[in-house]
Amino acid sequence: MARFSRDDWLVLGLAQLSAYGPDGLRIEPLCAAAARTRGSFYHHFDDHDAFIAALLDQWREWSTDGVIEMVELEAEISGRRGRLNALAAGLDQQMEVAIRRFAATNPQAAKAVAEVDETRIAYLAGMNEEELAADEARARLLAEIEYAAFIGFQHLFPDADETRLTEIGDVLQNMIAGVA
Repeated sequence: MARFSRDDWLVLGLAQLSAYGPDGLRIEPLCAAAARTRGSFYHHFDDHDAFIAALLDQWREWSTDGVIEMVELEAEISGRRGRLNALAAGLDQQMEVAIRRFAATNPQAAKAVAEVDETRIAYLAGMNEEELAADEARARLLAEIEYAAFIGFQHLFPDADETRLTEIGDVLQNMIAGVA
């Protein structure tokens, strides 16, 4: 049997959270899903809180920091917006919703979600300042509206496919550009 790594536990944890909500993050269901013992789990994590912290860090890296890094590879600001929309549409929307539901009951998750939200909004605001030549306050306001639409769409239409999400992002961006 192949060794189950720390990363394997984190990937499984995010999948369990997405599929089963916070109950999927209890040690017993995790170990059952991994077909591993509690000892295997504790080999990689000091306790459940350490696992949750690592899980939230992994989510942040995949869904925010990594996305921003990929967008920044685009040389032209006009191309960055399209790349951001495409990458955001490609995120696991069910996971995003599950993380927010988890944050409603877990202070550690609530803090991570608040930090991710601020990072995402600040990044959008910077793009708005640069791309739309909006002043800082206006760029922030437009970013908050755009981000609220993104989060709302995830909750209203959790099964929307990537094409639909990209289409919505493009229309929303055109609307924002028109009022900047």
